[in-house]
Amino acid sequence: MRTGPLGPYIDDFASFLREFGYTTSTIVSKLRLVGQLSEWFAGQQTAGLEALEQKIPEFVAVHDKGHGRIGKTPEHLLGLLRRVGAISEPEPSTLPPPSEAMLIEESFVRYLVEERGLAPLSVAVSAPPCAKMG
Repeated sequence: MRTGPLGPYIDDFASFLREFGYTTSTIVSKLRLVGQLSEWFAGQQTAGLEALEQKIPEFVAVHDKGHGRIGKTPEHLLGLLRRVGAISEPEPSTLPPPSEAMLIEESFVRYLVEERGLAPLSVAVSAPPCAKMG
């Protein structure tokens, strides 16, 4: 699990997942997945971790066929790698500004986390209020 290009980040990733409120068994499962991703990525002959984000969809396609859903693990891993400076932030997109409904939803999520004390994971796994209205 600690081998390959992602090996040096395993402990940081476990701490990162604990911050999100994941249970120990879920963390172990996600760490196994990152170990598999690391082994797979090492065999892709790429020039460093910067290519990881572009390669993840390939890994997901291969992994999902034989092992089931991956969930948010790649997204969380990329977040950690950005936080520790192992990869750069993605280029800003040219998306239109957020709608009023999206701004309200973001405000509500902040309220749930900051004022009501919900774990970010609890908020993330629930369907967003705006998605339910649409």
